[in-house]
Amino acid sequence: VVKEIQIKVGVLMPLTGDSVSYGEKVKNAIDLAKDELSVDVVYEDSSCGSSDSVSSIRKLIDGDNVNVVIGQLCDIDTLTASQISKEIGIIVISSDSKTLDLVDTIIGKQFVKKYSEAYNSAPTVFAAEAYDALIAASEAGRESDGSRLSIIEAMKDVKFKGASGLVDFGESAVFVVWKDLKKTIFLNFLLN
Repeated sequence: VVKEIQIKVGVLMPLTGDSVSYGEKVKNAIDLAKDELSVDVVYEDSSCGSSDSVSSIRKLIDGDNVNVVIGQLCDIDTLTASQISKEIGIIVISSDSKTLDLVDTIIGKQFVKKYSEAYNSAPTVFAAEAYDALIAASEAGRESDGSRLSIIEAMKDVKFKGASGLVDFGESAVFVVWKDLKKTIFLNFLLN
């Protein structure tokens, strides 16, 4: 009998403030994905650039004991998350794509249709990336023993065609970015 490991994923995004519309679309996409996966999701508000982002990520990691963090739509929060993730040894999946055309792929079209039917609006690129990030976290969780270190190692082997394109983390296991899309990858070099 194969033991199904359920991981806990923390999602850090703007749920209040000027960027709330982006946060809502990301939350919707993660809710779509979580219905199909064996993951527990905990949401925290980053308010995009506020001093609350440090306490929010600390609450997810220390208080909620999440195995993986998804998030950060704002640059300052991404830098904060990356520094804390390196210090603690937890994987943070984040991206900064603004150029992706979601309907370029069959899977992208299916995601747009599913999202649009569920929420009566079109998803953003960030929503597609968050959807894929939860799938990636779930896959890494299935291939791990559930510990943060094991999930980091398992993430190196995660590769699939997702709503945002090819998701392939390869060897960048401290701070994960998608390789094939035009995204901000300077954080990889910052942490390595």
